[in-house]
Amino acid sequence: MEKLNLWIQKYLVWVFPNVVATTVWDYFQSDTEIRAMNSFLLTALWEVMSWGLIIWFLCLFIFMVLLVFRKDTQELTIKRLAGIKERDEREEIITGHAARRSFVSTTSFLIFLFFLSSMQVNIARNPDQAVDGKKSSLTLGLKFSPTDEPKTVSEDGKVIYEHRDIPLSKSAILLLVLVWQVASFRFRVRRELKVT
Repeated sequence: MEKLNLWIQKYLVWVFPNVVATTVWDYFQSDTEIRAMNSFLLTALWEVMSWGLIIWFLCLFIFMVLLVFRKDTQELTIKRLAGIKERDEREEIITGHAARRSFVSTTSFLIFLFFLSSMQVNIARNPDQAVDGKKSSLTLGLKFSPTDEPKTVSEDGKVIYEHRDIPLSKSAILLLVLVWQVASFRFRVRRELKVT
C-alpha cells in the first residue's frame, strides 16, 4: 500500500502541469472547436491531455480517500507538506510547539473570517426619502445564517452596493485556510529551530 501511496502522490505532482494546461486550453477553446479544426495532431493531443486529466482526478479521489482513512498516508503527506522529519526528541518537541502555535494562529484567522462573513455593509440611494438633505444611506450590521440566502437583485436600482459575505468562493476560502495553516506551521518550525 505504501508503494501505491507514493506512486499516486508522485503522479499527482508530476501531472499537475497537464491539468493546468488542459484547463487553460479548454477555457479558450471548447472540445467542439478543437474537433472542428480537423487537425489529427491537435485532436490526438487534446484526447491524451483529457485522459490524463480524467486519470489525475481519479488518482486525486483515491488519494483523498486514503488521506482520510489511512494513518500512514496522513503521516507521510503531512511530513512532506510541512517539511518535517522528526529524527529525534528535540525535533518532536519543536513540532509540538509549532503545531500548537499554528493551531492558535489558524483559529484566530478563522474567527476573523467568520466575523467578515457575518458583517453587512449596505450603501443605497434614497431620493424620495431625503433625511437632512442626504439622499443616500449607509447601513452596517452583523448577521448570521446557517444557510445561504437566495440572491435578490434590486429592481428599482436604488441599491448601489451591498456586502453580505466574504467576496471569495467557498473553495477559495478553504484553500486560503489550508495555505495559511501550512505556511504558519512551517514558519513556526523554522523559528523554533533558530531559537533552540
